[in-house]
Parts: sequence; structure tokens; C-alpha cells
Amino acid sequence: MSVANTAIKDDNRLWGNESICLGLPGFNVQFVGLSLTQKHCLVAEFEQFLLIELPDQSAPSRLLTCQTEQLDSPLDIPIEELQQDNQYNPKIMKSDDVLSITGYNFLASFGLNEKIDTVAKLAVFEELELTEMSVIENFLRVYCAYNAVALSGAVLHSAGLVFDNEAIIFVGYSNVGKTTLTRKAYGEGATILSDDVNLILPSVNGFQAFKVPFTGEFGRTLDHRNFCNSFPLCAVVLLEQAEQLSAVLVNPVFAISRLLAGTPFVNMDEAQVVSLFDIYMSLTNTLPIIRLCLPKESSINEIYKVINAAIVDNG
Repeated sequence: MSVANTAIKDDNRLWGNESICLGLPGFNVQFVGLSLTQKHCLVAEFEQFLLIELPDQSAPSRLLTCQTEQLDSPLDIPIEELQQDNQYNPKIMKSDDVLSITGYNFLASFGLNEKIDTVAKLAVFEELELTEMSVIENFLRVYCAYNAVALSGAVLHSAGLVFDNEAIIFVGYSNVGKTTLTRKAYGEGATILSDDVNLILPSVNGFQAFKVPFTGEFGRTLDHRNFCNSFPLCAVVLLEQAEQLSAVLVNPVFAISRLLAGTPFVNMDEAQVVSLFDIYMSLTNTLPIIRLCLPKESSINEIYKVINAAIVDNG
């Protein structure tokens, strides 16, 4: 089956009458039409983000209502059609203010112009496919990325580490060392937001980095219940492999180009790129953007020392 020919039908069946609510940074999401088995699996997987009930929606928080459905037949799309640079990459298409997502074993869609309440659909063929992270997490990642831009923030392909209650986001391409850096930091007692995708949103005093249920090779092993939902962002680091450790401030043009390259899902959408450019201009005017050349053998103390020196130079 060709990716271009996939779409969610209007007559797909619901899995059941169950629902769950999750509280994520910048929005709440309610999955409806679940089977009891699906509900139990998702509750266990997203326990740390589970809401017993939706908060009062008079508060300025976006509500995503996602109807889960059963496809009539398997998608049968080769995984090769859903890869880019050897990485899994769901296909995204926009038409008439609706975003459609074709992933491995799932179809999804949501509206783009709703100000507060947004309606979405998520459809799979097999019952337990819905609870797989390649489905549920990738759907939430795409929505989170678009919602972040609407809130003047961004999702970045990065490692989010917290030192002394301040966050540093390490932006880098695949296989540049984000997960290795995360393991080193975790071993030294740093708080880990995510080793793969991180969310930043504006605040009164700059930008905040938020905990999200998105993870990479480091695994979904982090207990986020015993620390804050967000931390002030003190720097963004552009990560590169090198033989000698160094950290230097970069100019806004270089910083913005690298940040755009590290912004998944939305950086190929022309309308979103225009907004992202303004967001990253604000970011570069607010925070130090640092280019870190990182040898594999560098310790966390050495890394933090050179980064801190660059931050001090910026101040």
C-alpha cells in the first residue's frame, strides 16, 4: 500500500467505551473509544502523566480529544517507506487545515486551527498496536511539536539535562552522542528530562524546559514523579563529536539554522518554519547558544565546566 493513498475512513469502529486522560506540557489529551485492555496498558505506560479527570477547561490549556478506531484491514506499508536517514519517520501531510499522519501500523489526524479544543483520530488494525510506543508516542510527539509552535515554543531532537535546578538542552543529530551524554549525567546524579526529544516553552523570565513522556535509547526508565514539571532553561548546546573538548558561543544565524535542523516534524512545514524563525530569534536573544565539541571520553564534570565558562562569558 502506498503511503500517499492512506486515509482514516469515517466508518471505522471504536474499540470500546473506555477513556483515559493525560496531562502533558501545554495540553491535556483524552483518548476515547478504548477497549479495557488498551486502557489498562496505557494507564501502566503513562502512569506518571495520568489525570484522574480532566481539569476545569476554563483554564487556558488546550484539550486534545482523540478518538481511537479500528481499521478494516492492516496498512501493509513497508517500513522502508517510513524511514529517513535510516531513522523511523512517520509521513505527515497537510490539507484543508487538517494534519494527517501515516506511521508504521497506524493512521492519525488532527485539526490545526482550533484555538483551545482540538479533535483527533488515531486508528490501528490490531487491538494492542494502539498501545505500542511506535504508535501512541509518535502520534503524541507530532501533536506536541505543532502545539509547541502555537505556544511560541519548540520541540527539539535533544537530550535534556538538569544541573543545580537549571536545564540545559543538548541539540544534536542522530548518533552524535546524546544518549551517551545522558547516561554519564544520570550516573552523576543529574535529573534527566529526556534523552531524545525535549519541549521548551516561553515563560515570564525566559524559557522553561519540561518533562515529557518521550524517550530514546535511554529507555522509559525515568521516574518523573518526584521532581518539578519544568525547569528554567539556562542554555542550549549544539552538540558535535570532536577529538578535543571545547565550548564556544555561536552567532544567531548559525544557531537558528542548527535549531531548525533539530526541530522534528514541523521544520518541513513552511508555515511553521516562519513561526519557528521568530521563536528561535527570541531564544537566541534570551539565552546563550553554545557549540560543544565533545570527545567520547570527556566526563560530565569536564563538560559542565566548559559549558559554564561559556555561559559566564555570555553574561
